[in-house]
Formats: sequence, C-alpha cells, structure tokens
Amino acid sequence: MEQLADKLEVFVGVVREYCDVIEKADEYSRQRLIRRVRELLPQLYFYALHLPETVSELSIDRVITHEQWSEVFGGLIGKLGSCDMYWEIFNPSQQTPKEPVCGSLADDLADIYRDLKEGLLEWDKGNENIRAAVVWEWRFGFENHWGDHLVDGLRGLNWLIKDRQLTD
Repeated sequence: MEQLADKLEVFVGVVREYCDVIEKADEYSRQRLIRRVRELLPQLYFYALHLPETVSELSIDRVITHEQWSEVFGGLIGKLGSCDMYWEIFNPSQQTPKEPVCGSLADDLADIYRDLKEGLLEWDKGNENIRAAVVWEWRFGFENHWGDHLVDGLRGLNWLIKDRQLTD
C-alpha cells in the first residue's frame, strides 16, 4: 500500500504533468488535448483525496496574474472551440434543482491550472514550511474550488467524447 508521502509525491508529479499539458495545449490536437486532460483529471482527484492535513501559519501568494490566467483561458477557448461549453445543474444535491447553467471547459481547466501551478511554483522552492502551506492550499482548494471545476469539467469531457465520438 502506498504511504502518504508516496501519494503526495505522485500527486506533485501529476500536478506537473497537468500543468505541462495546459501550458502546451496549442501543441495538441483538440481531440488529443481532450483525451489527455480526461486521463489526468481522475488522477488529480484520487491523489487530492489523500493529501495530508497540514497546519501552516504561512500562506502562498497569488503569483499568476489575471492577465496570465486570461492568456491560458483564451488559449484553451481557441483550442476547444465549439467543444468548450456544456450544461449542468449547479448544485445537484438540491431537492428542487435550479435551472441548468452553462459551464466552460476552458474556465474549468484554467482555474484548476492556476490553483495547482501557484502551489507548484512554491513547492519547487523546496522549503519544508512552504511545502506544508502548499499542501494546505491544494487541499483547501480541492475541497472548495478547483475540485468542483475538476468534477464538472470531467463530466463535460466525458459527454463530449461520448456524444461526439472524438477520434485522434
């Protein structure tokens, strides 16, 4: 059975791989990008579930500006084109769900990227105290922000592949 430290190491590796794919999205065909992200998102989810609970008095700074995020988002919109939008019920646990809302894969993927990349940039500094703060931020973000984008985006990707039968 994998130890907690091993799972954290694997999570960091998957974070690197995901960020690399998003940063190089223009080098992929639309179909290959969709399939690659669809492979990575479940891995991120699984290993995020095993992030250790940490306590840190440090916090990591927002280092990716809105302009940088917008560049990533715009590149993904350009690559995904007509495959970007999907519909969902925002909160499916409500007894009487609200009207469907329109989701954007580009927004999902770019938000996941920003939250993970900012932590990765700090992680690579190697300071043990900073790494504890990064793990706290990743876990908090998973439970409160990027985890929702991951689940929503993965469902959208799954239907996109199913309905359009994308091939490479």
